Amino acid sequence: MRFFEGGRATPARDARHYATYFRGDRTRYIYLQLHLQHDQPPSRAQLPIACTHLTEDGAVEGTISKVLSVAPDARASDWVVGWGSMAPGRWTTGRVTTECRYGDQVIATGTFEVGTEAPPGAGPDFPEINADVVDLKFFEAGSATPSRDDRLYAERFSSATARYIYVELRTEHVPLGHDSTTSFVCTYRNPDNSVFFDKERTLRVKSDYRNTWYASGAGWAAAGKWKPGRYRVECEREGRLLISKTFEVVAAPTPRIPVLNGNVTGLRFYEYGRGFPPVDQRVYRTRFPVATTRFINFELRVEHDRTTRAISVALVCEYRRDGGLVGTVNATPTVPRGRVGPSLLGSGWGQADRGKWEIGRYEVRCSHLKKEIARASFTIE
Repeated sequence: MRFFEGGRATPARDARHYATYFRGDRTRYIYLQLHLQHDQPPSRAQLPIACTHLTEDGAVEGTISKVLSVAPDARASDWVVGWGSMAPGRWTTGRVTTECRYGDQVIATGTFEVGTEAPPGAGPDFPEINADVVDLKFFEAGSATPSRDDRLYAERFSSATARYIYVELRTEHVPLGHDSTTSFVCTYRNPDNSVFFDKERTLRVKSDYRNTWYASGAGWAAAGKWKPGRYRVECEREGRLLISKTFEVVAAPTPRIPVLNGNVTGLRFYEYGRGFPPVDQRVYRTRFPVATTRFINFELRVEHDRTTRAISVALVCEYRRDGGLVGTVNATPTVPRGRVGPSLLGSGWGQADRGKWEIGRYEVRCSHLKKEIARASFTIE
């Protein structure tokens, strides 16, 4: 009896990594493989086999059964079956004993262990760069990957406004002293577990990098094509799961800005003096140096239908630090006639002189008709 980890579909023989220890937060299904040697049956034989996983205190972790079909000319057979969940982390920690029966007779037993740490003697996730995976995040954007400062991380996205949904994989490692590359596969799964998108990705690491962030997306350039439901992303390397997380696409909400029949899909910040620069001259950030910062302007990205007239949108945005109110902006930007979203609506708060901000984390809360439509934070350092 041998054990290996996998997803809902049984891994091919050359993709199986046999083990007796599994890291709980990276374990989905644990498969057992029985190898049986036998005489050639006179005709095809159907052998019902049932196996039970028992925890250290004797509780039943799971029960699985499957009929082994033996061909007339076979002298040996492999019986493979798995039990678990597509969501890692569901297995009980500790030693598990597995008993397999044919009828009332125990025909095989085995044990494996589920732990909280990496398997004993295991190397890093990416040996080429001596790196381990530490996080996986999601963000929405168009076909061009935004910089890290411009990413709005989330785990829920609107079906009306989502275009590409990106994954950001973060690894930790020490500087290598030389450039290097490694590869892995991230699979997007639909709510019914079918594959939505599957692609091998190359992670390139510069010689002086200490940590590495890799981002890539799946979806469409046009919004409105994602179907509501919970999607799962699994990142693997050579058949081993590195990390798995889910995000949810929700049905289009009731418009938060009724006058435009629109919703906010982003809130970003940039620094400037009095006034507002052209969009292509704005440098978006979430961290600003205290010595040089003047006004911090906000920019709301609003998806909406084509306007049949010029429409003014009343906004109230509060700047807060440590929960306390430090400034309020009342603005009424106008969307011109014939405009199809997205539109960028904004204003700002601050001082004309540099160095007047206090160091800390600030949150901006924007509302329309006394209902909150967006919030985001930035840091003065």
